Formats: sequence, C-alpha cells, structure tokens
Amino acid sequence: WSGDSAVYCHQSGEIVTLPYNAAMPISLKVLEHEIFTVTPIKVLAPGFSFAPLGLIDMFNAGGAIEGLRYEVQGGVKLSELGNGYEGEGNGVAGERVENLSTEVVALVSMEVKGCGWFGAYSSAKPRKCTLGSTVVDFAYDSDSGLVTFNLDHMPEEGQKVHTVKVEL
Repeated sequence: WSGDSAVYCHQSGEIVTLPYNAAMPISLKVLEHEIFTVTPIKVLAPGFSFAPLGLIDMFNAGGAIEGLRYEVQGGVKLSELGNGYEGEGNGVAGERVENLSTEVVALVSMEVKGCGWFGAYSSAKPRKCTLGSTVVDFAYDSDSGLVTFNLDHMPEEGQKVHTVKVEL
C-alpha cells in the first residue's frame, strides 16, 4: 500500500482521494456534523487502482465488507490486500483511464454483508459489476472515480454475504 486513501463524505456524497501524507481541511458550523469513510487505495496496475468503501448509506460503511481479494490478470500473480502490485506513482493523480481492450486488467472480489448502496473508488471505469452470477447496473462518476450500485435485497437463503465482483 502506497499510503494513498479515498475519503467518502457521507453528507455530500462526495469522494476525495488523498495522496500519502496529505491533509484535508475540515470545518463545521455549530451543530453541523459529517461522517467520513477512509479506505486505502490499492494500485493494481499502471492507471488502475481501487478502494472499496462498503455500504455508503450506513455510518460504518466499511464494516459491511467481510472479505476482499484482488486478482491482477495477464500473468501477474494473485495478491491479497497489502501484498500487491506497487507500480510507479501513486495512482491518485492524473486522468482517468478506461480499459478498451478485450482483456480484463484486474478482478476485485468482495464479500459484503447487508443491503443498500455499495460504493467504491476506481481510477478506471469498471467493465462489469456482478452480484453473485448476475451482472448489475452501476453508476460511475468519471470526475471523482465513485462507483455505486444497489444491493437491494439480502443475500440468497443459506448465504450470509453477497459475493460482489468488479472487473477493471
């Protein structure tokens, strides 16, 4: 992990990416409040980075993520959180890229408990998001990198978590 983080602001629904050792000024008026979800940004390949936020309509958004695995395609080995590709640069600055090839660059697999709006930061527009074996519609804000989709029901009977996959 390079130290870069994604910060989700619950009141505004805005996401901010902070490079390692950067600070974000915060000021509140009397009786105002804000809740922030902070998550590490994982650099998967040059131009491709990802940071899961969790269920963003909950106060403890990241608490919904039970499992997380990153798989970099193209002959690069499978990596777990914290042991992956550490490419040049921090992946935070620069323009957004899109995978226009027929090959998947990376696959992010997550186990998510509960239901609601799932959010994540992605430096590139995902090719596809799946819930179990079903492809789901998602929104991607290319200015901020925020990916969102709805987990509108509890996991299938007999399962405790949703299996969510994001292809980059």
